[in-house]
Amino acid sequence: MTARRTLTKYKGVFQRESTERVFSGKSDVCFDIAYKTDGKLIWEKVGWLSEGYSAKLADQVRSERIRTIRHSGELPKQKTKAPFLKDVWIEFYKWAQGNKVRNAIDDLYRYEKHIKPDLADKRLNEIRPLDLERLKKKMADSGLAPATQKHVLTVIREIYNKSAENKLYQGSNPTKDIIKKINVNNERQRFLSFEEAKRILEYFKDKNSDVYDICLMSFFCGLRFGEVAGIKCEHVDMKNSSIAIMDPKNRENRHTRMNNIVLEVVSRRMTNKPEAYLFPDKYGKRRRRMPNAYFKGIREMGFNAGIEDRRHRVYFHTARHSYGSWLVTGGETLYMTGVMLGHKSPEMTKRYAHLSPEHKSEVSQQLADRFKDASQNGNVVSIDRND
Repeated sequence: MTARRTLTKYKGVFQRESTERVFSGKSDVCFDIAYKTDGKLIWEKVGWLSEGYSAKLADQVRSERIRTIRHSGELPKQKTKAPFLKDVWIEFYKWAQGNKVRNAIDDLYRYEKHIKPDLADKRLNEIRPLDLERLKKKMADSGLAPATQKHVLTVIREIYNKSAENKLYQGSNPTKDIIKKINVNNERQRFLSFEEAKRILEYFKDKNSDVYDICLMSFFCGLRFGEVAGIKCEHVDMKNSSIAIMDPKNRENRHTRMNNIVLEVVSRRMTNKPEAYLFPDKYGKRRRRMPNAYFKGIREMGFNAGIEDRRHRVYFHTARHSYGSWLVTGGETLYMTGVMLGHKSPEMTKRYAHLSPEHKSEVSQQLADRFKDASQNGNVVSIDRND
């Protein structure tokens, strides 16, 4: 940002000090000139002190412009100003609603909550990496996880990319190196036992039916909050005891089976309106976040007392991870566990591998038995170092 223009000793030459740029230990100064052509006042930026410009040099540039006008010459074309971020956001959001998961609800929230307050009124060419570093620090200071910071900055990057694609802006993208610096290591380590899950459900059963039902859907179906919130009556197949999970995080629709407990909850919530949400907010619309009563209850039950590491704290998403852990410890394969959780790649399911040590022991013992059998048959290859 820069201060107001002030007139220098040269006619039509103005200067303005920057509140952010520094040169030789002082605020950098930008020089502008003003002149008229065809009765219209023209403002032109000449350059910065740090770039070698001065009021005298700006005066010379202005004199050249006036001579050009007087002799019917052609003036340099004025550069088209870069658009404001708030304006290109409108175009980006229109595109995102039709092309991104959940109609870009998450992008809208990130823009309104984190991007808009600091950057909406800046032109795209005015947003520098330093501005994004400040935004990142602001988010970190408020307690936001590195993954959330990365999501917010990714939205900004996509706005620039889409603006360039639509030829709304052809300048540089300030997010290029900022996002790479964010180290995300947020893999949840906390799983709940059956007893802990039962305790949570019993706590909410009589206190808050919405929280109870939503928790139950995650504990027994392994659903993310967004997946539970997105279930409509038309997605439920009571005859085959299944629910279609539409537009999930990984963009691949799937079906989840309902056990008797889930069937009871879903049956109670079904209406004759196909488009109605099964777990709506108080206005009948799709929920955007878990009710605060859930987090209050988790605090009162003391699940996170004294635990600072976010990866070991209990959140709503912990219910989904618990479902995955119960599948594996119950003997389900990692492949089928990934299918039931809706994982896009086997890598995402590997976090549950350590939960079935008895299976590892079986494999290890099978190898030992096979080696022993081969040894008795005289088919062992010697591994003596002296051979």
